[in-house]
Amino acid sequence: MLWTEESQTALWDILKKPTLCLQYINDCNIIQPCICIKCNKPMELAMSSAISYLNMYADGIFMKCKCFRCKVQLKPPYDDIGTNVINVIKLVWSHWNRKEYKEVLQYNSVSKDIGCREKAFTDVIQATRNRILEIQSHEITQIGGKGCIVEIDETFMNKRKQNVGRMLQNAIGGEQVVDQNEKPIQYWIFGGVERRQVDDQSKQPLKGFYVMVQKRDRKTLEAEILKHIRPGTMIYSDMWHSYNNIIAMRDHNGIWCHYNHFSVNHKRNFVNPVLNNIHTQNIERRWGDLKQHCKRRGYRTGGVNSSIKQRVSEYEFKRNNGVLKVSQLIKKLVE
Repeated sequence: MLWTEESQTALWDILKKPTLCLQYINDCNIIQPCICIKCNKPMELAMSSAISYLNMYADGIFMKCKCFRCKVQLKPPYDDIGTNVINVIKLVWSHWNRKEYKEVLQYNSVSKDIGCREKAFTDVIQATRNRILEIQSHEITQIGGKGCIVEIDETFMNKRKQNVGRMLQNAIGGEQVVDQNEKPIQYWIFGGVERRQVDDQSKQPLKGFYVMVQKRDRKTLEAEILKHIRPGTMIYSDMWHSYNNIIAMRDHNGIWCHYNHFSVNHKRNFVNPVLNNIHTQNIERRWGDLKQHCKRRGYRTGGVNSSIKQRVSEYEFKRNNGVLKVSQLIKKLVE
């Protein structure tokens, strides 16, 4: 069955109706299969509105066995959240669609709307970020290929109000550290994004990668290019000296990567004056999106906070997967 769950109202209506709710949970594979310990047969979802069941199972949903009438309480998609399955679905939707749900998100207001504790919402958010970080750390994002264009660039994640203040030394190994005066230290983030082809009419999201690096020297950036950009790609960049050897780059086996490389001098132009399709405007725009994403989700680029890696992974996951329904999202997170 195709579910229309793009809006809050549509999803809430599905979860209110017992039959649709059970079918939705089944179709989305949100709950792992359960085997009866007595008859060793698969158990099935059931829902009851009886007060006795509601006292035992917070949302009235449980797994039951036809043979011995065994009943088992459902475990939410995340462990140790402290709320029921329906609330977890609502909380994940609220977090994933945060910009649409509320421009200025307050944990307590969302929790009251859904009918759960505020801590449950923060637990769901943290569990989602941890799982996305785990997925991203095991799956290396590769983009580009023959006939594809990739724009690359690097940026600072450091806040200076009105361009005033000392520039602090770099973070070590992508992790937040502070100096002796407990002042935050900045991050370098290196990234790349594919450019849509002229004849590509699809609405598939343009994939990109965003990695935290200790420094932006030639050795570091070339290692990330080899890891994330396929051979034969046409690469556009600015004229940072670490990119000067891209055309001659070879992989770890000594095989030439066949990269093509064009650059634009940002001190003079933002777009190449001779070939106006050579620019890095798309990746520059992504940096603005990334920093806004981090700010909306509680991270301040100058604050003492070690969760920047989670925010960057969350942003990459969201941009590369496009518009995911909450059922697809939870399925990815629990598989």
